[in-house]
Amino acid sequence: MNARESRVVGRTSRKRGLRLLVAAVPVTLIALSSPSTADVSAVSGSAVGARGSVQLFGGTPFVLQPTPTVTLPATGGNVSNSVPSILLQVGPSRFFESGMATVSSQGTVGPTGSVTSTSTLANPALGGFMATSLSGTCTASETSRSGSTTITGGQYTALVNNQEVVQQLPANPAPNTVIEGVVPGVGDRYRAVLNEQIVTGTSITVRAAHFTLLGPNATGEFFVGEVTCGVTVVAGTTTVAPTTTVAPTTTVAPTTTVAPTTTVAPTTTVAPTTTVAPTTTVAPTTTVAPTTTVAPTTTVAPTTTTTRPPATTTTVAPMTTTTPPGPACNPPAGPVSGRLVALANRVPAQFRPAIFAMAVRVCLRGF
Repeated sequence: MNARESRVVGRTSRKRGLRLLVAAVPVTLIALSSPSTADVSAVSGSAVGARGSVQLFGGTPFVLQPTPTVTLPATGGNVSNSVPSILLQVGPSRFFESGMATVSSQGTVGPTGSVTSTSTLANPALGGFMATSLSGTCTASETSRSGSTTITGGQYTALVNNQEVVQQLPANPAPNTVIEGVVPGVGDRYRAVLNEQIVTGTSITVRAAHFTLLGPNATGEFFVGEVTCGVTVVAGTTTVAPTTTVAPTTTVAPTTTVAPTTTVAPTTTVAPTTTVAPTTTVAPTTTVAPTTTVAPTTTVAPTTTTTRPPATTTTVAPMTTTTPPGPACNPPAGPVSGRLVALANRVPAQFRPAIFAMAVRVCLRGF
């Protein structure tokens, strides 16, 4: 029996290593808040009961100073004032008068800032114009301005077909309503604008009644129930807040090992013997280990504050006196006093003593 020789061919195992590294690109997210609406940085508000002046026959004006009056601070607040009555009298003639007059103005600043002013007079009267109550109001904010006039129990005397006729006044006249009136028994004419409104930029002025005296004896101008409202507006602020950063890292590191071994050893003799002894080995190993980290932060802030201080105001009132007539003015014969005497002879009897007395005083002054 021949000797058997076996040969074993062995292959050492070979390792293949594969390493995959994936680094995620950092992503930044920026959130922008929408801009806020405009803010009111300052307010302006004022109110006057009545003011004006009158001239007789083109002479020296007699002035009614603003009475009563208030002015609102630019930072806002709430101010008011009142007087028991208002009167502008020249000699025996009462050109304008009223009972209680009350004025006020209040306002705030900031994102919802606004201002409102009001002037109200009880029983105002001028010539044939009169009412139980007369008031003017205005309001202003960052988005709008508005005004209105309210008249209670109002009437005036108009000339219709050369006849003096009493007309009723509207309770809520439309803006800039015009009427033409006449002073009963005297014949002097006047024009009045009711609910007069003047808008300028972000402010509005409202006059419940604006009178213009047209003569022929008396001329002048009166403003009754006058109010003003205005705001100063600045752009709102924009907030840029949270920043979020995402930086994930993923690592894949697989390792595979293959180590096969094969042995073949054949021998043929008279008495053959065949030996086959193969051996196969596979041993793979795989490892995956990912890690992800997210860390955001968010911040938000702003606030505003307002203050409101008070204010004070004053009042006014005029008067005149007379002197007994001297022989040179009995009867009055000056250029102006003579016209007053002629006027006294044309008006109804109940007005003559007052006008004659006025003529004497004018004469004593050299007119």
